[in-house]
Amino acid sequence: MATPPAGSSPAIPPNPSAALAAVVDKPTATAAATESATATTVSRADASQIATHCLEGGVPAMAATLLAEGASVELARARIGAAGEIRDLVALARRADPSIPEAMATDLVADGKTVEQARAALFDKLVATDEATAVSSHHVAQKAPAQAGPDAAKTNMRAQLERSGLVKKGA
Repeated sequence: MATPPAGSSPAIPPNPSAALAAVVDKPTATAAATESATATTVSRADASQIATHCLEGGVPAMAATLLAEGASVELARARIGAAGEIRDLVALARRADPSIPEAMATDLVADGKTVEQARAALFDKLVATDEATAVSSHHVAQKAPAQAGPDAAKTNMRAQLERSGLVKKGA
């Protein structure tokens, strides 16, 4: 007789548990990669806490980055706090200089800047704006006002009489 038709009987190996163990426990070339991947993985509970903290901190986009890095909950809290502080610094800087873009806080956080680096960037931006503004703190001397006195009074009276036509000019 020829081979049985396909699908007529299940293809189960004679010892299924041994076959499964051989596949699962078989060392592969990517074992080191798998171990390093598990070193950066986060438990579901921690991932949930990190996502919740990101939402509460106003930086929901940061959750994906933190989870991909395998950050701990404590590290995530610290970075979320730093992101909030950076957002506050940008808001204060925008009060002094409205030309600073609102998205600068998001850009600084996305670039992974620390609070000190963000503060330095904002300081540089504010200083550049101040340097571009011309400030003149000295007054330009103007023509001295007319002196009061007998000669000035005579000259003034003569000019008024000439204008009214009571005295001829030059007389």
